[in-house]
Amino acid sequence: MGYHLSKIDEHIARFYAKPLFQSALLGESQLCVWFPASGKSTVSRDIASSKKLQKEALGMLYGRIKLIFINCLETQNATSEEIIKQISKRLKTPEDSEDTIGKISQKCKILIENGQEILIIIDAIDELSEDERKSLLLNLSKIVQINKRRIHTVINTVNKFAIEKTALENPSVFALLNKIIFMPVISGSLLYQYLDHHEKAFGVKLNPNKKKEIEVRTGGILFLTREIIRSSGDDGQLELKLQSIWNRLPPFYKDVLKKYYLGKRLDTKEDKVYNEIQKLGIGKMAIFKEKLALLEKDTDSLLKQLLTQKEKEIFTYFKKNKGRLVPKDRIASILWRNKVDELYSDWAIDKTISRLREKLIMAGFGNDCLITLKGKGYRWLL
Repeated sequence: MGYHLSKIDEHIARFYAKPLFQSALLGESQLCVWFPASGKSTVSRDIASSKKLQKEALGMLYGRIKLIFINCLETQNATSEEIIKQISKRLKTPEDSEDTIGKISQKCKILIENGQEILIIIDAIDELSEDERKSLLLNLSKIVQINKRRIHTVINTVNKFAIEKTALENPSVFALLNKIIFMPVISGSLLYQYLDHHEKAFGVKLNPNKKKEIEVRTGGILFLTREIIRSSGDDGQLELKLQSIWNRLPPFYKDVLKKYYLGKRLDTKEDKVYNEIQKLGIGKMAIFKEKLALLEKDTDSLLKQLLTQKEKEIFTYFKKNKGRLVPKDRIASILWRNKVDELYSDWAIDKTISRLREKLIMAGFGNDCLITLKGKGYRWLL
């Protein structure tokens, strides 16, 4: 049985497919900039899994493309080495060598000689630690430089500033940034189709005025729009989800949105950043002005009040190991130090993490920032 998309999911994926493949059609690599919680990972996977959508978007190039989709979080420790090995595995390289880049190079040359091109889509790169993200970008640039006209990358990000910073410090990374494409949130008739779909899914009735209100308030920020429909006017969960998105925004975007909604004049640099926000379709979303006081809350001060000393140590360790698997044994060593063998308890660790998660949510972090990997441990994503 093949990969099945609902009608609305297919429409949304089709909307994004052409810009996602834009540079590949021109023989280049690109950076795709998304707004958090607008469907980036789901849409990219849907496109990568649908031959129908690929044929439509790639046209005559479809038959020659070897497409590889990698979600950086679908590895145990979210490391560059693991991700590059995943690319090697998808290319079906021989397993008789430890030189992964060398194996990829040889396989790519064979594919190119046979008339094929390689397209690598990288998702969730923002969830990697800074060092691992830099390492991955450098390794990807090595792969692209094997043959820039026949090997292409698409890198999805919500923080182009972090990628650009790495490129400025490591010029070879510019090989991955031939184009920067802003992926706008859905709007217009497509947004109304989305509202109609979820109106039926949640068993609610949205009159035309309510739909217009949602369009102006949260629009194509699907994570928020879905919550408004689901909760039927209760803003409690909506505010938590909004804070979660806010915490994922690049600092430049936060600062500019605050100034804009406070009616302050933007300088030349800030005006350029605001133009980028407008390209994402977010520039005038009412939810940010409406909840500005909530978004300006001092998260660090609140955490200092909420967390115990042990919880602070665990939280600090999570942040230092962003994206990586943190096993229960490591949490135990923080809790009990040299008495860990004597005091170890899975139940106590689970309760500690549960309390920490509750306090993080109170401070504005989304429930999806701290993931439990059953039987393995935990992963911090922010």
